[in-house]
Amino acid sequence: MRKTSLALLLSLSCSALADVSISKQGDIVADVCVYGRGETAVTSALAEGSVEILEFIRGSTLYADSMSQEQLAGNQDTINWLSRLRSMQQEGLFTQSLPVTYSRPRLQGSDTCLEVTLARSASLDSGADTDGVDWSQAEQTATVVVTGEGWPDRKNNLSARNAAELDALKRAVSQVVGVWINQQRSQFNSSEFGLFNGQDKENLQEIISQQLHTRSSGMVKEWTLLSSKDLANNGVEVTIQAVVERQQVIGASRDILAAIGSPRVRVDAPESIKNTLMDWLSSQGIEVDNQANLVLHAEAKLMARDNNSRLALTTIVKDLSGNQYSYWENDSSIIALPNGPDAERNLVDVHLAVPEQAQALKQSLQKGFTNIVSQGGLVHKVIISQRYLASPEKVQALMATIGGASNVVTHANSRAVTVSLRYPDSTSNLAAAVSQSLQPILSTDLPTAQVRNEYEIVFQ
Repeated sequence: MRKTSLALLLSLSCSALADVSISKQGDIVADVCVYGRGETAVTSALAEGSVEILEFIRGSTLYADSMSQEQLAGNQDTINWLSRLRSMQQEGLFTQSLPVTYSRPRLQGSDTCLEVTLARSASLDSGADTDGVDWSQAEQTATVVVTGEGWPDRKNNLSARNAAELDALKRAVSQVVGVWINQQRSQFNSSEFGLFNGQDKENLQEIISQQLHTRSSGMVKEWTLLSSKDLANNGVEVTIQAVVERQQVIGASRDILAAIGSPRVRVDAPESIKNTLMDWLSSQGIEVDNQANLVLHAEAKLMARDNNSRLALTTIVKDLSGNQYSYWENDSSIIALPNGPDAERNLVDVHLAVPEQAQALKQSLQKGFTNIVSQGGLVHKVIISQRYLASPEKVQALMATIGGASNVVTHANSRAVTVSLRYPDSTSNLAAAVSQSLQPILSTDLPTAQVRNEYEIVFQ
């Protein structure tokens, strides 16, 4: 197949994409080789080629502004197509396997090689069930029709109509989240969401929608009341048509998924196995940081019998407050190795290399990270010296107004007010929010916050 580099059209951000190019016809072609022979090798090469094309689309940068008018005219169709592909990939609109074709396999040493092609003429319709969501490419919005119910809420000073409208807005955002997740699932194996294989779609939708519900009004561009009717016990049901800001939903949802899929953790483990665990976590896209608030606590115990040893390995995901989010233990019966100074480390290596064991540990970690997000984020402790507070009794009420804060509990003594709360964002953002929220009750300016281990924020 004749190819042209079209270097002025794109720049590759990853060396793994070195075998992807654009043909003269504007097709994207991945030249892939995998070890082995037969149908299994062909299937693996086809899958790897599709992944490399997706990564190419995500990593390419268009340089149309550096082209002459003559070059622009000659390549405009290709430029437009690449731009469309990248936009669709970023927004999660490749909902099925890419419509690729592949060449006749060729043998190269011990490898089987294919040319995997995404033709410019290929249909790129998402083909997914949009579940009542009308996507608008031009406006970057999604239009949905939803029904909400509400009853008078004196605590929050809401009428039944107000409560029903808020319920409908939340449902509108949730519906868009659900469609987007459904569209994203085809990319979980080849994107930053690789940890979510097997994750329940409805569970993800519920978690994300729960975390976004406080921002529903900001994500809905406009809405129109279509109908309403009375319900029993002074309730009201409303049906609305809502126009949701798709990009805001996608951006916020990605942030939440990132908090589940690739958080920062510190490893608390015996030195003999710590580095092995840290390397394995890094290979899973989980950042290891000794200052993190989230801890992966691991314990290993050698069980010697005759000249061989087996390994009992346990891991616990917890935060610095001591809250536990998941627990996992290995199957110690699957392997025994000869006794020796490196037996413990070698056994850890083997267990993490066994697919069933590695997958079980991944699922345990996923469960822990998901629990953290669903509960409202990690627990933080905020300590405020009494000398800065004119009305310390109002600290809890003011801290509870911080967007995203939950489970706010305060304890005061003669020296300081200590606040425990969950918060879904970064510790630095929480420190800034605390400083802002306390302004009405300060007797003097607060000093710059001291942040300890991303867990404790101190004003003293």
